[in-house]
Amino acid sequence: MKILIACTLFFAATLSWGQVITNNLVLYLDANIDTSGADGWDFTQPAVSGGGGTLPVVNNAPTNLVEAKGGRYFRATGTSQGFGGTVPDAPVYSYSWEVWLRLNAPCYACIDDAIASWRHEDPGGGSFPNGFTRNWCSIFVGAADRRELDINIKDFDGTRTDFSDQIVLGFGDWHQMVITYQDASDAITGDGVLSFYLNGDTNPVHVVSDLEQHNRGFQAEPDHSVMNYASTWFIAQGEANRNMNGDLAILRLYDVVLTPEQIVQNWDAQKALYPFPEPPSTIVPVNQTDLVEVQVDTVNGTIYELQRTTSPLADDNWQSAEVFIKGSGSAMRMYDNRDPGGPAYNRVSVSVP
Repeated sequence: MKILIACTLFFAATLSWGQVITNNLVLYLDANIDTSGADGWDFTQPAVSGGGGTLPVVNNAPTNLVEAKGGRYFRATGTSQGFGGTVPDAPVYSYSWEVWLRLNAPCYACIDDAIASWRHEDPGGGSFPNGFTRNWCSIFVGAADRRELDINIKDFDGTRTDFSDQIVLGFGDWHQMVITYQDASDAITGDGVLSFYLNGDTNPVHVVSDLEQHNRGFQAEPDHSVMNYASTWFIAQGEANRNMNGDLAILRLYDVVLTPEQIVQNWDAQKALYPFPEPPSTIVPVNQTDLVEVQVDTVNGTIYELQRTTSPLADDNWQSAEVFIKGSGSAMRMYDNRDPGGPAYNRVSVSVP
């Protein structure tokens, strides 16, 4: 039987890794290393000579807790809780921002619930939060949908972009979320690429391209592209009451775009510590006379319909196989049961609800 499948091939990484990537790691916070937030959250900077310190408590300290599987995390138990402060300078142009988190419900302030941020704080611009005018990257969940991630990025000359509802996180589940940004090649070329990864999947769940953010700055003012401030559970200190109702376990900022294999390496290194939800199992039909399996690399929220035909050259001959799935952001399977001698070709139709 000939089978025509109109979908992207899926490649699954099968390597098993043993440790966290430390090359180009310019900020590392881990609740498994610092198990008390009373004096702030200790951080290291493996890629910064002499880097490291403690992010001070802002208003009130989140609580360090432990999962049954052994993984530790900080939890905000009310409003105005978080950590934030200056860190040793690190130039950041292209980057990867990795956050292990869990959203809980309901929200606290129910405005924009902050998760984390890093930025260049301009020392000559006045008091915080108006004092920073250069690079930043902040992530939060917005007022419109508390389960979907928003991100705000800005470059050295003030080009700022807000991205709403980029990925669905849901409530009550742990996620390893990695946001990568490939810096635009110059200040007038829109070739920057922003990608989002979840839970060790080598395929991004969402990609935004043709962006103009250019973080490298002027040669005469290189400090404008330096990360020197980081925060968790808030973005602007004056709005620290807007912290998310949720848990943070691990945060890592790299000054490079991690490869999918490196993202998997970090995932494998610590995923056993947290009760990540099992991926949805695929129900395989049984007792079928003639079964075709189609594997699709899906985008979260997109609807996929399996179709069939005996003549793929004629567009009007395609018929629905009455098989639909809603994409989860990972590889999924669809099955077409047909009679022997029936239509011999399949394709996948894609639509957004």
